[in-house]
Amino acid sequence: MIEYAIVAGVGLVGALLMGMIGIGTALLCVPTLIFVLPAFGVADGNVVHTALGTAMLAIAVQSVSSVVAHNKRGNVDWQILKSTLPGGIFGVVLGVSFTSALPGNVLHIIFAAFILFSAGRLVFSKPKPAEENGETPRKGILVLSTGSAAIGFFASFIGAGGGVFAVPFLHWCGLVMRKCVGTSNANGFPISLVGALTYGATGYADVGYSAFHFGYIHLPAFAVLAVSGMIAAPIGARLAHTVPARTIKILFALLVVIIATRMIMTN
Repeated sequence: MIEYAIVAGVGLVGALLMGMIGIGTALLCVPTLIFVLPAFGVADGNVVHTALGTAMLAIAVQSVSSVVAHNKRGNVDWQILKSTLPGGIFGVVLGVSFTSALPGNVLHIIFAAFILFSAGRLVFSKPKPAEENGETPRKGILVLSTGSAAIGFFASFIGAGGGVFAVPFLHWCGLVMRKCVGTSNANGFPISLVGALTYGATGYADVGYSAFHFGYIHLPAFAVLAVSGMIAAPIGARLAHTVPARTIKILFALLVVIIATRMIMTN
Protein backbone atom coordinates (compact mmCIF):
# COMPACT_ATOMS: atom_id res chain seq x y z
CA MET A 1 0.00 0.00 0.00
CA ILE A 2 1.13 3.55 -0.74
CA GLU A 3 0.50 4.49 2.90
CA TYR A 4 3.21 2.08 4.11
CA ALA A 5 5.65 3.47 1.55
CA ILE A 6 4.97 6.97 2.90
CA VAL A 7 5.55 5.79 6.47
CA ALA A 8 8.80 4.07 5.47
CA GLY A 9 10.09 7.18 3.71
CA VAL A 10 9.29 9.42 6.65
CA GLY A 11 10.90 6.92 9.02
CA LEU A 12 14.12 7.04 7.01
CA VAL A 13 14.25 10.84 6.86
CA GLY A 14 13.22 11.29 10.49
CA ALA A 15 15.84 8.86 11.81
CA LEU A 16 18.50 10.42 9.60
CA LEU A 17 17.75 13.82 11.12
CA MET A 18 17.62 12.38 14.64
CA GLY A 19 21.12 11.01 14.21
CA MET A 20 22.40 14.29 12.76
CA ILE A 21 20.81 17.00 14.91
CA GLY A 22 19.02 15.08 17.67
CA ILE A 23 15.46 15.81 16.51
CA GLY A 24 13.30 14.91 13.55
CA THR A 25 11.49 11.61 13.96
CA ALA A 26 8.49 12.75 15.98
CA LEU A 27 8.04 16.05 14.17
CA LEU A 28 7.76 14.18 10.86
CA CYS A 29 6.26 10.83 11.88
CA VAL A 30 3.38 12.03 14.05
CA PRO A 31 1.70 14.24 11.41
CA THR A 32 2.32 11.56 8.79
CA LEU A 33 0.67 8.93 10.97
CA ILE A 34 -2.25 11.26 11.65
CA PHE A 35 -2.70 11.43 7.88
CA VAL A 36 -2.39 7.68 7.10
CA LEU A 37 -3.86 5.93 10.17
CA PRO A 38 -7.49 6.43 9.06
CA ALA A 39 -6.60 4.45 5.92
CA PHE A 40 -5.45 1.64 8.23
CA GLY A 41 -8.86 1.54 9.89
CA VAL A 42 -8.05 3.52 13.04
CA ALA A 43 -11.13 5.27 14.44
CA ASP A 44 -11.09 9.06 14.14
CA GLY A 45 -11.24 9.55 17.90
CA ASN A 46 -8.13 7.42 18.40
CA VAL A 47 -5.97 8.67 15.52
CA VAL A 48 -3.92 11.32 17.32
CA HIS A 49 -3.31 9.22 20.44
CA THR A 50 -2.33 6.25 18.26
CA ALA A 51 0.04 8.43 16.22
CA LEU A 52 1.75 9.60 19.42
CA GLY A 53 2.07 6.13 20.94
CA THR A 54 3.27 4.52 17.70
CA ALA A 55 5.86 7.24 17.09
CA MET A 56 7.23 6.94 20.63
CA LEU A 57 7.74 3.19 20.32
CA ALA A 58 9.43 3.63 16.93
CA ILE A 59 11.73 6.29 18.38
CA ALA A 60 12.73 3.93 21.19
CA VAL A 61 13.91 1.37 18.63
CA GLN A 62 15.52 3.93 16.34
CA SER A 63 17.44 5.52 19.20
CA VAL A 64 19.29 2.27 19.97
CA SER A 65 21.22 2.22 16.70
CA SER A 66 21.80 5.97 16.90
CA VAL A 67 23.12 5.72 20.47
CA VAL A 68 25.50 2.90 19.53
CA ALA A 69 26.89 4.98 16.66
CA HIS A 70 27.27 8.10 18.82
CA ASN A 71 28.79 6.15 21.71
CA LYS A 72 31.53 4.82 19.44
CA ARG A 73 32.48 8.46 18.81
CA GLY A 74 32.43 9.37 22.50
CA ASN A 75 29.32 11.52 22.20
CA VAL A 76 27.25 9.97 25.03
CA ASP A 77 27.74 11.19 28.61
CA TRP A 78 26.59 8.25 30.72
CA GLN A 79 27.04 10.15 33.98
CA ILE A 80 24.40 12.64 32.90
CA LEU A 81 22.00 9.78 32.18
CA LYS A 82 22.27 8.59 35.78
CA SER A 83 20.92 11.98 36.85
CA THR A 84 18.23 12.34 34.19
CA LEU A 85 16.77 8.82 33.95
CA PRO A 86 14.43 8.81 37.02
CA GLY A 87 13.00 12.25 36.30
CA GLY A 88 12.47 11.51 32.63
CA ILE A 89 10.53 8.33 33.32
CA PHE A 90 8.38 10.00 35.98
CA GLY A 91 7.66 12.93 33.67
CA VAL A 92 6.61 10.87 30.66
CA VAL A 93 4.28 8.59 32.65
CA LEU A 94 2.62 11.66 34.15
CA GLY A 95 2.41 13.30 30.74
CA VAL A 96 0.88 10.32 28.93
CA SER A 97 -1.67 9.88 31.71
CA PHE A 98 -2.66 13.51 31.15
CA THR A 99 -2.69 13.52 27.34
CA SER A 100 -4.67 10.28 27.13
CA ALA A 101 -7.58 12.12 28.72
CA LEU A 102 -7.47 14.99 26.21
CA PRO A 103 -9.60 14.95 23.03
CA GLY A 104 -7.69 14.14 19.86
CA ASN A 105 -8.49 17.47 18.19
CA VAL A 106 -6.98 19.36 21.14
CA LEU A 107 -3.75 17.36 20.89
CA HIS A 108 -3.80 17.97 17.12
CA ILE A 109 -3.67 21.75 17.63
CA ILE A 110 -1.11 21.50 20.46
CA PHE A 111 1.22 19.44 18.26
CA ALA A 112 0.86 21.76 15.26
CA ALA A 113 1.54 24.84 17.39
CA PHE A 114 4.55 23.17 18.96
CA ILE A 115 6.24 22.26 15.70
CA LEU A 116 5.73 25.81 14.44
CA PHE A 117 7.51 27.01 17.57
CA SER A 118 10.26 24.43 17.04
CA ALA A 119 10.77 25.59 13.47
CA GLY A 120 11.20 29.18 14.61
CA ARG A 121 13.68 28.19 17.31
CA LEU A 122 15.73 26.14 14.85
CA VAL A 123 16.02 29.04 12.43
CA PHE A 124 16.47 31.98 14.78
CA SER A 125 18.30 30.57 17.83
CA LYS A 126 21.95 31.53 18.04
CA PRO A 127 24.50 28.86 19.03
CA LYS A 128 26.75 29.52 22.00
CA PRO A 129 30.34 30.46 21.29
CA ALA A 130 32.58 27.40 21.21
CA GLU A 131 34.49 28.44 24.33
CA GLU A 132 31.27 28.29 26.38
CA ASN A 133 30.76 24.60 25.63
CA GLY A 134 32.50 21.78 27.47
CA GLU A 135 32.73 18.03 27.80
CA THR A 136 30.84 18.02 31.12
CA PRO A 137 27.74 19.98 32.22
CA ARG A 138 28.05 23.03 34.47
CA LYS A 139 24.69 22.35 36.15
CA GLY A 140 24.12 20.08 39.14
CA ILE A 141 22.03 16.95 39.65
CA LEU A 142 18.94 18.88 40.80
CA VAL A 143 18.80 20.94 37.61
CA LEU A 144 19.46 17.90 35.40
CA SER A 145 16.83 15.72 37.08
CA THR A 146 14.19 18.47 37.16
CA GLY A 147 14.86 19.34 33.54
CA SER A 148 14.59 15.69 32.53
CA ALA A 149 11.21 15.35 34.27
CA ALA A 150 9.93 18.34 32.29
CA ILE A 151 11.38 16.87 29.08
CA GLY A 152 9.59 13.56 29.68
CA PHE A 153 6.30 15.30 30.45
CA PHE A 154 6.25 17.48 27.33
CA ALA A 155 7.61 14.68 25.12
CA SER A 156 4.34 12.83 25.70
CA PHE A 157 2.44 15.65 23.96
CA ILE A 158 4.41 15.25 20.73
CA GLY A 159 5.12 11.50 20.65
CA ALA A 160 8.87 12.00 21.01
CA GLY A 161 11.86 10.90 23.02
CA GLY A 162 12.31 14.51 24.04
CA GLY A 163 15.29 15.34 21.84
CA VAL A 164 13.72 18.60 20.69
CA PHE A 165 13.78 19.67 24.36
CA ALA A 166 16.83 17.77 25.57
CA VAL A 167 19.32 19.05 22.98
CA PRO A 168 18.83 22.76 23.81
CA PHE A 169 18.56 21.94 27.53
CA LEU A 170 21.88 20.08 27.59
CA HIS A 171 23.43 22.82 25.46
CA TRP A 172 22.23 25.36 28.06
CA CYS A 173 23.81 23.17 30.74
CA GLY A 174 27.15 23.71 28.99
CA LEU A 175 27.63 20.56 26.93
CA VAL A 176 29.18 20.65 23.45
CA MET A 177 26.64 20.09 20.67
CA ARG A 178 27.92 16.67 19.54
CA LYS A 179 27.48 15.40 23.12
CA CYS A 180 24.10 17.09 23.39
CA VAL A 181 22.88 15.07 20.40
CA GLY A 182 24.42 11.77 21.49
CA THR A 183 23.33 12.07 25.12
CA SER A 184 19.87 13.25 24.09
CA ASN A 185 19.46 10.13 21.93
CA ALA A 186 20.45 7.94 24.87
CA ASN A 187 18.15 9.83 27.23
CA GLY A 188 15.32 9.51 24.72
CA PHE A 189 15.36 5.71 24.72
CA PRO A 190 13.83 5.15 28.20
CA ILE A 191 11.54 8.17 27.85
CA SER A 192 10.10 7.04 24.52
CA LEU A 193 9.89 3.36 25.53
CA VAL A 194 8.08 4.01 28.82
CA GLY A 195 5.89 6.62 27.12
CA ALA A 196 4.91 4.21 24.35
CA LEU A 197 4.10 1.41 26.79
CA THR A 198 2.00 3.83 28.83
CA TYR A 199 0.11 4.84 25.67
CA GLY A 200 -0.40 1.14 24.97
CA ALA A 201 -1.74 0.54 28.47
CA THR A 202 -3.99 3.60 28.61
CA GLY A 203 -5.44 2.84 25.19
CA TYR A 204 -6.12 -0.81 25.94
CA ALA A 205 -9.62 -0.07 27.23
CA ASP A 206 -10.58 1.80 24.03
CA VAL A 207 -8.75 -0.22 21.39
CA GLY A 208 -7.76 -3.51 23.01
CA TYR A 209 -5.19 -5.89 21.54
CA SER A 210 -5.04 -7.49 18.10
CA ALA A 211 -2.60 -8.24 15.30
CA PHE A 212 -2.76 -4.55 14.40
CA HIS A 213 -3.06 -2.79 17.76
CA PHE A 214 -1.78 -2.77 21.28
CA GLY A 215 -3.81 0.04 22.81
CA TYR A 216 -2.71 3.29 21.21
CA ILE A 217 0.08 1.61 19.23
CA HIS A 218 -0.45 0.57 15.61
CA LEU A 219 1.85 -2.42 15.29
CA PRO A 220 2.35 -2.60 11.48
CA ALA A 221 3.12 1.13 11.24
CA PHE A 222 5.52 0.78 14.16
CA ALA A 223 7.32 -2.09 12.44
CA VAL A 224 7.82 -0.06 9.25
CA LEU A 225 9.10 2.95 11.19
CA ALA A 226 11.40 0.82 13.33
CA VAL A 227 13.08 -0.98 10.42
CA SER A 228 13.54 2.16 8.32
CA GLY A 229 14.81 4.07 11.34
CA MET A 230 17.37 1.43 12.31
CA ILE A 231 18.81 1.73 8.81
CA ALA A 232 18.99 5.53 8.73
CA ALA A 233 19.88 6.55 12.31
CA PRO A 234 23.52 5.32 12.23
CA ILE A 235 24.02 7.09 8.90
CA GLY A 236 22.76 10.30 10.48
CA ALA A 237 25.17 9.90 13.39
CA ARG A 238 28.07 9.64 10.95
CA LEU A 239 26.88 12.63 8.92
CA ALA A 240 26.65 14.71 12.11
CA HIS A 241 30.42 15.15 11.87
CA THR A 242 30.46 16.24 8.21
CA VAL A 243 27.24 18.06 7.22
CA PRO A 244 26.68 21.67 8.46
CA ALA A 245 23.96 21.41 11.10
CA ARG A 246 22.73 24.94 10.37
CA THR A 247 21.83 24.04 6.79
CA ILE A 248 19.96 20.91 7.85
CA LYS A 249 18.07 22.81 10.56
CA ILE A 250 16.83 25.47 8.16
CA LEU A 251 15.62 22.93 5.58
CA PHE A 252 13.98 20.87 8.31
CA ALA A 253 12.29 23.97 9.75
CA LEU A 254 10.80 24.86 6.36
CA LEU A 255 9.43 21.33 6.04
CA VAL A 256 7.74 21.28 9.45
CA VAL A 257 6.20 24.72 8.84
CA ILE A 258 4.46 23.27 5.78
CA ILE A 259 3.34 20.23 7.76
CA ALA A 260 2.05 22.29 10.71
CA THR A 261 0.15 24.68 8.46
CA ARG A 262 -1.55 21.76 6.74
CA MET A 263 -2.46 20.20 10.11
CA ILE A 264 -4.06 23.42 11.36
CA MET A 265 -6.01 24.01 8.13
CA THR A 266 -7.39 20.45 8.03
CA ASN A 267 -8.26 20.13 11.72
